[in-house]
This record gives sequence, structure tokens and C-alpha cells, in this order.
Amino acid sequence: MNNPEILKLYGGKTTESVISEAKVMLETVVRLYYARHNFEFYDPWMAFALTVLGNMIIADLAKTSSTDPQIASGYRSSLILAAQGLNKQGLNYHLSRLLAVQLQGAMDPMDLQLVQTHAAVAGIEEDEKALILEQSYSLWPLPGVTGINEDPDKARLKNLVAGVDSLEL
Repeated sequence: MNNPEILKLYGGKTTESVISEAKVMLETVVRLYYARHNFEFYDPWMAFALTVLGNMIIADLAKTSSTDPQIASGYRSSLILAAQGLNKQGLNYHLSRLLAVQLQGAMDPMDLQLVQTHAAVAGIEEDEKALILEQSYSLWPLPGVTGINEDPDKARLKNLVAGVDSLEL
């Protein structure tokens, strides 16, 4: 990880600091997009960005549960934004609705309760399930759910679709 050639390429920054800066930049772009356009109109890029951002924040909250409350509050603010965005994108696009269900299913119960005070509960109606199952069957792994050294099968969209009945929010 700390290869001297890579460190030289990134101006002496460590891999962790480069990843941290990338997270901040992604969150900034998402917030600017929200301020300028809102999330109500279909944008496939936003579903991807919100999923990555939401899953990164869930992982960061799991690591920083006992640290500074201001940092955790900032993470939760971004988590609410990601959940709201996926819910609104889900009104136009079935994949976004599945991603919203996945994101809320991956949250800590306390964080989920907080998110649900600001965003609607992500769910799929009975009459929509067949349509969503048909149109969303995919081998695409969800971004940010698995690491590069992990088996992507557990994060493939087709497995999420098959397990949507087991999620209780």
C-alpha cells in the first residue's frame, strides 16, 4: 500500500488521505447537485453516487461510533441526504428504489430511525415486485458494499432482488 512510486505520484500523500479526500469531493459534488437540481428528476449518475456515498458513510459510522459527536453528526447528515436522494430517484427508476432498500437495510437501527424522520421508508409495494424483479435482474455488484478482495456475489443486484422480501424496515 505504501509503495514509494505511488506516494510520489500523489505528492507524498498516503493512500488513506487520498481516499479521504475523494470521499469529501464526492460528498461535495452530491451536495452541490442537490442544491442546484434537487433529486426529483431521474439521473442515473446520482443513483450510483448516492449508493457509494451512503455505503461509505455507513462503514465510517461503524468505525467511528465512539468518536467525536460532531463528526458522527456530519456523517449522519450525509447519510440522510443519500437516503433522501435514493428515495426520490426511486420514484423514477426501479433500480434506485432497490438501492434505497439496500441502503436502509444496511444501516444501524439508530441511524435508520434518524433517517426515517427525514426520509420516507424505502420499500416495494406488492404489485410492483414482479415488475421490479423483471427489470432489475442484474449481475451488477452494488458499489461500496464489498471490498476489492471480497467476493462480489453477496453484493450482486440479483441477490438483493431475491432477498428483498427478507428485509424488514
